[in-house]
Amino acid sequence: MKTSDYEFVFNNISRLADILRTECETLCEIIDFEDNIEVIVRKVSALEDDADTVYHEITYYYVETKLAEEKEAMMLLTLAGAIEDTTDLVDELARDLIRYNITSIRDNAFSSIKSCESAANKLIELVMTMRKNSKVDSPYKKIIELDHFKVENNKVYDNQMKKLFTNEKDPIEVIKWKDIYTSLRSIFESYEYISELCEKYLIYKGW
Repeated sequence: MKTSDYEFVFNNISRLADILRTECETLCEIIDFEDNIEVIVRKVSALEDDADTVYHEITYYYVETKLAEEKEAMMLLTLAGAIEDTTDLVDELARDLIRYNITSIRDNAFSSIKSCESAANKLIELVMTMRKNSKVDSPYKKIIELDHFKVENNKVYDNQMKKLFTNEKDPIEVIKWKDIYTSLRSIFESYEYISELCEKYLIYKGW
């Protein structure tokens, strides 16, 4: 890839990662401002629209410059798409809160929502390190750390589901919270996929 193409693509991958982080930060506001859930969800959805726009800008650039013919460029496009897909998942989680008329967040969902934000911050660090393309500052540790969020959340998810089916007697509440916990799990699975894409790219680059 030419330097100008590399900078363009990584600049927009960084933009997508930053939008994802802001989405997660906004979602975390629900913990402290439950009375404003609808307002917060609208903010999250607006950010997801921004992510769509950024991703389209990348794809248009690929068409104009014929970057689709280069393997490295396509690997980075796949990474950008995975990050954009994660913004979709955060938006879907936020919309679930409206669809299911959630008026109060369960205590055992707090940790997962906060972990979404922590994982997004780790992704920002990883993208910045990869963009530097420095042989000294290896991104592998950050890849492992990002991947580890899914491992930890699987434990939380199992505990959430066990408590839900053990303690909740209202079948409607079971249906609602099962879907919400599963939506949270999907976000961490997406982070895991992103970490795998980053690792494949680094192997390709011979990092």
